[in-house]
Amino acid sequence: MDEAWLTQLREREDGSWWHRVLRRMVVEELRRRLPDGSRLIDAGCGTGGLLAEFRRQRVPWQVAGFDLSGEAVRFVRERGFTAVQRAEVEAIPWPDGCLEAVVCLDVLDQESVDESLAVAELGRVLRPGGVLIVQVPAAESLQGSAGSFPGSVRRYSAGRLRDLFAEESWRIDLLHGWNALGYPWARLGQWLRGGRPGPWGPCSRHAAVSDFLASLGSWDAAFCRAMRLGWGTSLLLVATKQGRPVPPAS
Repeated sequence: MDEAWLTQLREREDGSWWHRVLRRMVVEELRRRLPDGSRLIDAGCGTGGLLAEFRRQRVPWQVAGFDLSGEAVRFVRERGFTAVQRAEVEAIPWPDGCLEAVVCLDVLDQESVDESLAVAELGRVLRPGGVLIVQVPAAESLQGSAGSFPGSVRRYSAGRLRDLFAEESWRIDLLHGWNALGYPWARLGQWLRGGRPGPWGPCSRHAAVSDFLASLGSWDAAFCRAMRLGWGTSLLLVATKQGRPVPPAS
């Protein structure tokens, strides 16, 4: 990944209404579940958009992250985050059962990622009772269209995503689609492009338009969550690692 590409990625992560909605959802779900002082990592942190959101919201947790791209890690450190490193999601450099939460957004769909190994590794670093939040591109009917980032090659139905989380290891607490209102537009764009992949990362350069879309997107996400709808351009899953919970280390 070169610097120009990562600069574009950072602009999209910071300015896209879609990313704003996603980050709000993640923080809200974590606030519902985590006590102060919990330790969590952003697995596949990109250029640090979610970590920056944690800082803006002054969350009461100990946060860290990693990414496959060394250049992306450099971008995150330039934001002032030091607890980041280069690593693969199939080989997370944290000890067994040391974390209360892991967030993994738009990683499992990447061509370079082994889904099963990644899920096993995400579970390994969590304590029993720990929380995992996963986001993936949805709507298999959109297969062939780009996901949220370049390198995205898989789209998921709710059933396909659920199948990655064995009942003996995970309890799925929440699974729903979102950006349901955006699905018809995605299908229209797919048809107009003749099935070719479209531009990634929905983004508006106009602040007023972006704010309106973020408000609409938040309403859409809240409705999908309340109704447990499995429909939209993305899926959000919240799961708890099975096993007897142990108290956090002092």
